[in-house]
Amino acid sequence: MKAEIKGYSRTENEDHSSYEPGEKQVFGFTLLFEIGIKGQVGADYFEVDVASPGFLEHLLPQPFFLRHTVLATDYNIPAVVTLVSQYVEALEEESWEALASKISRVARWEFEDYQA
Repeated sequence: MKAEIKGYSRTENEDHSSYEPGEKQVFGFTLLFEIGIKGQVGADYFEVDVASPGFLEHLLPQPFFLRHTVLATDYNIPAVVTLVSQYVEALEEESWEALASKISRVARWEFEDYQA
């Protein structure tokens, strides 16, 4: 079983096709991906934070952990989407749960840590 990105958007509801950050080297935002089984209807949500080194420097001057974050030197949403897509499309597992678990290594899965 393989997965694919079915869609994505910025969580800030801005038109990301024309947005440019005020400072080219200081930006941070979240991308929401809809990812599901390749060739099937339906998807789960996965989030990825995207940040520049300058943004992280301003965010916290102390050491901190990063998870589910893409570090980028340029504000380039298509490049981030390509990176995530290449990771997702390279995966293959026997079940959706196993696929989603691997995807959640790089993106926050809406059902991560869910207990039935």
